[in-house]
Amino acid sequence: MAVQDVNGSAVLSSLTTTDLAGLSQPEFRAIATPRGRTGVRLEVTFWRALANLCERDSLPMPLLVASIVESARRQGINATSALRCYVVHRLVREAAAVKAVSTVAQRIQLLIAAPIPSIALTGRGDIICTNIEFIKYLRIHEDSAFSDSALKLEFDVPIDALVSAIQTRGRVESGLNIAYGAIGRRTIARVVPVPPLPAEALVAYVLQ
Repeated sequence: MAVQDVNGSAVLSSLTTTDLAGLSQPEFRAIATPRGRTGVRLEVTFWRALANLCERDSLPMPLLVASIVESARRQGINATSALRCYVVHRLVREAAAVKAVSTVAQRIQLLIAAPIPSIALTGRGDIICTNIEFIKYLRIHEDSAFSDSALKLEFDVPIDALVSAIQTRGRVESGLNIAYGAIGRRTIARVVPVPPLPAEALVAYVLQ
């Protein structure tokens, strides 16, 4: 259905009236607590969310629900409200964790954390950074000063063609000449995009 934002503009939603009716349908379940069995009436969507969270945590759902219900009882909180708040809190916290790796720089750090010599590049081929495995690959002592600006890379495939191929194929392998001062290496690199596509940056993994 289409809803209106505060400015009156149409905002598309994948939820239909039927979807909302089904998601908001209350469902009664009997829960075993240390004080005996108690009934909880909660919307279907919250039961589903609890089931997903428990599956992710490898935790039996009755155990989690009973724990929340008992904790709510001790604090004088409505059990249904406590369950809803728990679900929303978990989802908000997990959304924040996803957001924490949402920038290009953070995704680059994840990709070059692989235990293989790696180089992060801009879409123009400029070097952003390398990882410690790459420095070891060049046989430069870890205590020695290393400057990315002194590193020269030359792919067999022109960088424009490389970027274009990556946008459609997802990854490309190319011969690569590496020069760092008097050090020279000839290798093969697998170049992948830093998601999402179209990529703002690339990571080249040294294969040989």
